[in-house]
Amino acid sequence: MVEAITEGELLVMGQVRREMVVSFRELESFLFGKLQELFIQTMQEILEQLDAMLLVTRDPARYEVKDTRERTVDTLVGTVTYRRRYYRDRE
Repeated sequence: MVEAITEGELLVMGQVRREMVVSFRELESFLFGKLQELFIQTMQEILEQLDAMLLVTRDPARYEVKDTRERTVDTLVGTVTYRRRYYRDRE
């Protein structure tokens, strides 16, 4: 059931709104930026962990690590840069 808002509550809400230093739009933009940073950091960590898993599960007799380089990919949320290994196939 929806309860009626009292006049006192409206006054408090109005006071809070006047004292807010940021608008809803600014809050939304700030939060979106922080979520982008979190996504990029998480994606970087996952890609580097996958690369580490490949290193330990590969056939070392066949695949040797040739090089480790930085790779950059564009995602829907932003640009992700991570380090990955490149392999040489001995066969």
